Amino acid sequence: MRSFIKNIFIVAAAGIAVFGFALTSFAAGNMDGTLKWSQFIDLDIDTSLVKDLINWMPTNAGATVTDQAITGYVWGETVGWINMNPSQSGVTNTCDGNLGGYAWGENTGWINFNPTNALISPNIDITTGAITGQVWAQNFGWIQLASPEVGFAGLTTNWRPSSDCENPTPPIGGNTPSLRVYKQVVGGTAVSSDFTIYVKEGGNNVGSSPFPGSAAGSTIIVNNSTSHTYVVSEQASPDYTATFSGDCAPSGTVSFAQGTSVSKTCTIINTHKLLKGYGCKDPVASNYNPDPNALAQNSLCTYPPNPNPNPNPNPNPNPNPNPNPNPNPGPSLDITPVDSPNNPEQKDPRGLLLGLALLGLTSAIPGIIARISHMLITFVWGRKKIRGLVYDSKSKEPLDPVYVSVIDLTTNQEVKNQLTDMEGRFGFVLPKGHYKIVVGKTNYQFPSAHLAGRVSDEVYDGLYFGESFTVEDEGRVVTMNIPMDPVGTDWNQVQKHKMSFLKYLVRGQTKYAWVFNALFVMGFLISIMITYFNPIWWNYVVTALYVVLGLIQVYGYGPVYAGKVTKGGMPFAGAVVRVWSASLNHEVAKRVTEVSGGYYILVPKADYFVTIDQKNPDGTFTKLFTSSVFHARHGCIDKDFSL
Repeated sequence: MRSFIKNIFIVAAAGIAVFGFALTSFAAGNMDGTLKWSQFIDLDIDTSLVKDLINWMPTNAGATVTDQAITGYVWGETVGWINMNPSQSGVTNTCDGNLGGYAWGENTGWINFNPTNALISPNIDITTGAITGQVWAQNFGWIQLASPEVGFAGLTTNWRPSSDCENPTPPIGGNTPSLRVYKQVVGGTAVSSDFTIYVKEGGNNVGSSPFPGSAAGSTIIVNNSTSHTYVVSEQASPDYTATFSGDCAPSGTVSFAQGTSVSKTCTIINTHKLLKGYGCKDPVASNYNPDPNALAQNSLCTYPPNPNPNPNPNPNPNPNPNPNPNPNPGPSLDITPVDSPNNPEQKDPRGLLLGLALLGLTSAIPGIIARISHMLITFVWGRKKIRGLVYDSKSKEPLDPVYVSVIDLTTNQEVKNQLTDMEGRFGFVLPKGHYKIVVGKTNYQFPSAHLAGRVSDEVYDGLYFGESFTVEDEGRVVTMNIPMDPVGTDWNQVQKHKMSFLKYLVRGQTKYAWVFNALFVMGFLISIMITYFNPIWWNYVVTALYVVLGLIQVYGYGPVYAGKVTKGGMPFAGAVVRVWSASLNHEVAKRVTEVSGGYYILVPKADYFVTIDQKNPDGTFTKLFTSSVFHARHGCIDKDFSL
């Protein structure tokens, strides 16, 4: 329903924008007449199976690049007009072609031209005029400045910096001071450019920051009209330890006095942690290794001997030498059935004994029910999630929208991308190969330094920090739990708090997970004690259930598999799987099947039906299948369909 209303709003707003701007005439800018296209990475409002385009030189409008800024208006085919120089902001440019600032669209919201975690920073090549990089739209996520779409590829301007071009806030004095940052990598497989470098002042990026590391160095021009204190940092890696040298303090701080003409350098050396070796990380051990760079290998630990292994000098806790406290055992109990042939008139007492046993079992039923109920409740509420999601490493709240990108390590190219949904979820169906995942969100840092080196936290396990992985089973859905560290205030998360969205999204909050896991362990120990002192079959059953559910908690629920579409018994590649809301009769999502016929779609829990289309050679689609209505109980569509 929200998607349906949102689309109506966008169409209406775009119509108003067209009507308003039709009354005004704009001069065309200095963009190339053919190479004039940007493209959204994950937006297809008109469901054309082509990501929505942005025209930088539409009729009666266009963008103009100058030595200081980009001005004018560009046109999004589904989002309407975008103002490149709105009041109180605007897109900035430098003589080096480095872009920054913000554009504004009625539908897109603010568009950040210097976003954190962009895979490629926005830039204009001052030799060719090619505009490249990625920018972030407040309402619709990432935009590729240079569209890769066939027939609409590329974005180029005729602008070249003028001979008297000066960067903003030019330095005073005879010489221009600068800060040059060098990156060195020791060990491992990473290279300098795999690390993103930040140079900040007062928490804000300066110059071309952030930028990829370089062994040759990257330069930041310093305005010496005032004093400056910069903090040099990098996007942390769990596999490497960073040290700072040169003019930088160990914390990465470097200062410039007002009027100085002296340039400074800062060298960041990343040493692979395997070079630091392994050590015992148990503080109780006699050889505990406090080095934070050492990797844990507790099999190396040694412990001091116990000076008194047996504190009780009397191994016999019963001082009575007579094992039989009753020296007169009395007459023996005759358990011969009284209705035996020797005494045919006496009735058999075994029926009475059986009745007493059943009565005892009945009296124990409430206890059994209580124990099993406790076990199931603690298991259900304290379980670990099996769905991959992106979340805040400190608050454990799911994050959205987060741009999740899959990089093929063979070609080093992006092959898949998604934006996480309201619950922070994502999932990919990938062919066999070697990959890594990169995530990006404004005001958050990846990979997480807060949880670096850990495989689980209080709520989630199987944590991912950007390492490579291999896909060998094409039917499995690639899902990871990815923590991100907050580096600033994210207003989207704040607004979700105000609207109480997180009340139901974060069911596995830290305190609840800890409480229920503790109850589960306590119940298991109590069940063992009861079974030890009362070894009857139903106690063994309850204890066995605890063991089974405990193993499930430790080893997870197994892999998540994608749905599959087959036609004539063979995988149906290229089929369009469309998901329709059963209550609205409106399309809410779609996916194109992989070569293996696989697909995976995340949706809110509701009732849906599915249609499957085949693309014809002329570009049209033929509907081949319509499913019955079903309920997406797990928040995903992963059914198998045979045509």
